[in-house]
Amino acid sequence: MKRFVCFCLLIIFCCTVSVFAQKSQMYMTTSPIDGGYRVSVVMEGVTCAACSFEISYNSENYTLANMTYGNVLEESYVMLNDKTSKNSAKVSFISQKNLDISSEIVSFDMTAKLPGVVTDVEISNIIIVDYDENPIELSCQKITIGKKSSTSSSPSSSSSSQFSSSASSSESASHSVNSDFKIDETSVSDSVNDDKSVTEPKFKDTASCEWAVQQIEFLAQKGIINGTSSGMFSPEEKIKRADFICMLMRMMNVETVPCEDFDDVFVGEYWYESVMTARGAGIAQGYNNCFNPSDFVTRQDIFVLLCRAYGIAGTFSPAQFSDYHFISDYAKSSVDALTQLGIVRGNNGNINPLDNATRAETAVMLYNIYNYYGGN
Repeated sequence: MKRFVCFCLLIIFCCTVSVFAQKSQMYMTTSPIDGGYRVSVVMEGVTCAACSFEISYNSENYTLANMTYGNVLEESYVMLNDKTSKNSAKVSFISQKNLDISSEIVSFDMTAKLPGVVTDVEISNIIIVDYDENPIELSCQKITIGKKSSTSSSPSSSSSSQFSSSASSSESASHSVNSDFKIDETSVSDSVNDDKSVTEPKFKDTASCEWAVQQIEFLAQKGIINGTSSGMFSPEEKIKRADFICMLMRMMNVETVPCEDFDDVFVGEYWYESVMTARGAGIAQGYNNCFNPSDFVTRQDIFVLLCRAYGIAGTFSPAQFSDYHFISDYAKSSVDALTQLGIVRGNNGNINPLDNATRAETAVMLYNIYNYYGGN
C-alpha cells in the first residue's frame, strides 16, 4: 500500500513539474511561397483570454497580405488589420474564456518585389491578459526573411524567432534594400531565381537611383553589366546603342551566325562581336545597313530589341500611357507586349518612348526580362 501511495505521489509530482516546466513562448516560423514567404505566429503554453500585438518590417521590397487566424481563435472575436500604417499590421483577439494555446494564432504572406532582399519582421507592443485580466509578460525578438536559411518548421530551427519571458533579446542585422522602382517597375517572383543577394555593393555612385540599386548590383554580379570605371556605374548617363547590345548579348546565350557587316561597325571595336552576333540572330537590324552604334538608344528601341531577342510576338491590347501617341509605329506592338506581360510599367502614367535610356533604366529593364524568363 505504501508503495502504491508513493507511486501515485511520484506521478503527481512528475505531472506538476511538467506543467510548471512548460515555458510560455511565442515565436515565428517561415516557409517559402511563390514570390515570398508565409510567416506564422505561434503561441505555446499560453493561457489567455485577450491579446494584441503589432507586426512590422523594415523593407519597402515586401508587402504584407493575406492575414488569417488559426483554428484556436474560432470562438474569439478577432481583428486583423494589415493596413495599420506603412510596413506594419495589427492583430488582436478577445475571448469570453481562457484559451489554452499551443498552436498557430495568425499567419500572413510577405510577398517580395525583388528576390534575394532580406528584411526583419518584428512583433512588438505585445499585450496579453488572462480572463481575470492578469498580464502575461513576453519579450520579443526579430526574425529575418529573404534568405534560404529562413525556412523553419519548429521552434528549435535556427530561423525561428523565439519570444519568451526567459529569452535574451538579440537583433538580426538588417540588409534591406529600397526597391521602389522609379521606371519600368515590376514585381518579380522569388521563385524565378535562387541566386544569393548581393551583400557588398560593387558601385559607389548609385545612391541617386535607389530604385535601381538591387538590379544594378545583381546584373553586375552576373557579369551582364560593367561599370564605367573602378567602383563607378554612372547610372544617370545615357547608354549607346552598341553598349546596350553588348549587355543583351552577355545576358543571352545566342549562337553566332555568319552575316554581313554593318557599314558602320568595324572589326577591332569592342562591340563588334556582340553587334554582329545580334545581327545574325535577327535582333539588331539597323537602317540602310547602318547600326549607328555610338548613338544613344531610345527607350522604345530597347523595347523593340527585347521583343526580338526573346521572340515576343502576337496581338496585345494597346498600352494605356498618356504619351502613347508619341510611340513610333514600329515600336507600338513591343510596348503593348512588354506592358501586358508586366515587364515594363512606365512612370507616372508615361512610357517616355523617345527619351534616351539611362544606364540605370536599362539595368532595370534587363533585370525584369531576365527574371521573367527565368534567367535565360
